[in-house]
Amino acid sequence: MKIDDNSVPLEHRERMLDALRRHGELLREHHKNTAERAERFLLLTNAGGVVTTISFMGALPELRSSAGAWNVLAAFVVGVVLCGILAAINYHTAMGHFQGWMTDLDRAVKAQIDMEEPAKNLNAAIRRMKYPAPVVGWLAFFAFIIGLGLTFYNLRPHAAPAAVTTCCCPRSAK
Repeated sequence: MKIDDNSVPLEHRERMLDALRRHGELLREHHKNTAERAERFLLLTNAGGVVTTISFMGALPELRSSAGAWNVLAAFVVGVVLCGILAAINYHTAMGHFQGWMTDLDRAVKAQIDMEEPAKNLNAAIRRMKYPAPVVGWLAFFAFIIGLGLTFYNLRPHAAPAAVTTCCCPRSAK
């Protein structure tokens, strides 16, 4: 059954279209929320890596001259920079969609285009925008994984606690 099928009563078709639109809006909201959570996760993990590495280097002066420590720091900084690029891509994408929507809406109100055109054009723009944001997001995630791997590879010997040679517990006198 097609929605524009004349065998379906008009009232029923309108309810079907309304349900489809509501479902589409729910999916858009879900997509927006998951994208925001992913962006936050990537920024927090990479920024946390930067702060932790700098703190570690500050606590152990011998690490300041270690190329491995600087490589770890560089990986996390690259991840933070990629998160900034991701945020810029998402902002400009949303702004472009908004501006296109407003332009189309003005044209529809002036009867220059059909009322269905703004939604059609927005959906077409969303379908065209597929690759930059996910690619940059995955690169930021890989920067974190690389930073983590470099941490374990380069800094592990420095992370081991010193062997306990004396007991800190008071011994009972006999």
